[in-house]
Amino acid sequence: MKLITIDISKEPVCLIELRKRSLPYHELKDECLKSVRKLLFEFQFGYCAYCEKRLSALAFIEHYIPISRDSSKQLNFDNFLGVCSGKDYWAPPANDHISHCGDKRQSITLKINPKSLEDIKTIYFESDATVRSNNSDYDKDLTVVLNLNFERLKEKRIASFNHNYRKVIGEAMTLRISKIEAYKRALELAESGMLEYSAFIVFQYKKLIQELNNN
Repeated sequence: MKLITIDISKEPVCLIELRKRSLPYHELKDECLKSVRKLLFEFQFGYCAYCEKRLSALAFIEHYIPISRDSSKQLNFDNFLGVCSGKDYWAPPANDHISHCGDKRQSITLKINPKSLEDIKTIYFESDATVRSNNSDYDKDLTVVLNLNFERLKEKRIASFNHNYRKVIGEAMTLRISKIEAYKRALELAESGMLEYSAFIVFQYKKLIQELNNN
């Protein structure tokens, strides 16, 4: 999970009109729905707000504050997050899948907020790519409520970093720059949020840079 920044000033006019008419969420449809999903996709660089998986199409809309808890926020653009389907299929013929992200969360109220920098700062990764938080409530959200540590997802984080790392080392040799300079360049790109599983990639490069500085 990484920091999500949504530009409220760019919310579609049609969504504002729906709120003015005090309509329920299911009235968000057709072109207005497409516009909202497209914006969430763009603001999040095409990645899920929870697991950071690359979205194959427009984002699904997730209510950070569930409608069941506060229906007055059901059409608030600043209460929306773009997420994946939350279903990781491992046996397609039988449609068996691992539930995670919004599909696992359902209507549970989260303690951790992807839009809060202070919350995101509590996150760290273990050596096997397990995502954790030093706040016990946030940690429960990550590991239990959102189920962000099943094996296939951890493997994808590691594979994403390894792919990026090989590219970075190759570029370092081509440009004849030091490893630490190459790591810093890679870190800057990862911190922009434009890479799949960028939070794990950021964590890994920070660790590598620290190790070089300590030697």
